[in-house]
Amino acid sequence: MRRKPESIATLAFSVLSAMPLSLLAEETAPVPVWEEPRHRLVYERDDIRIFNTSIPAGDRSLYHRHEHPTLYVVLNIGAMRNQDLGRDWVDLPAGPAAAGGFLYRDYAAEPQTHRVENVGDHSFQVIGVVNLGAGSEGEAVGAGTPEVHNRWFDGYRARLAAGESTAAHRHIHPVLVVQVGAGRSLVLEHDWPTAEKTVAGAWSVHDGGVDHVLRNAGTAAVELVEIEIK
Repeated sequence: MRRKPESIATLAFSVLSAMPLSLLAEETAPVPVWEEPRHRLVYERDDIRIFNTSIPAGDRSLYHRHEHPTLYVVLNIGAMRNQDLGRDWVDLPAGPAAAGGFLYRDYAAEPQTHRVENVGDHSFQVIGVVNLGAGSEGEAVGAGTPEVHNRWFDGYRARLAAGESTAAHRHIHPVLVVQVGAGRSLVLEHDWPTAEKTVAGAWSVHDGGVDHVLRNAGTAAVELVEIEIK
């Protein structure tokens, strides 16, 4: 029996499905950052977007747009290069000297449409926090001195020995807590332990105006960052 010819649409789909993502990226129109497949949207609420970006060695993203202030927490440093739309590839600086560093980009002032490629030999990973709101010029009110302080974000760091806790403190606005290395940690609200974290990149979001404590519940030192989203 003679086989019925496949439709053009079916053939096209088969060809595209067989193409590696790096080639498909050449043909894809720019998308908002949280719709880019490697920038996985993990939290969405009001004016807050949180995405977990993971780019394996040798892989590249699709073209995507950044249009709002963004603060990154680097979890795994990699050798990266960047290509702004319509321009040549450029190698990127190494970024923070160690995992756990903050990177702030004011994309509201300088929007960017680009793609990135991991040219190193291990995975690159960041947690990105996007503020779509109006921001606030208020003073920082978290525990300790912020490493990042601007209209959009306050970024704090807590390094806790085994069994150690921060003082009880509160933020005016919602806060993202990220564990940036190995260990076991808890966030306590109303003296009740919650949001247990056991791996690098584990995160939780907490409302502003609520006292909370960061606690190292493990047997080794642990490092956490707090990002108040203003």
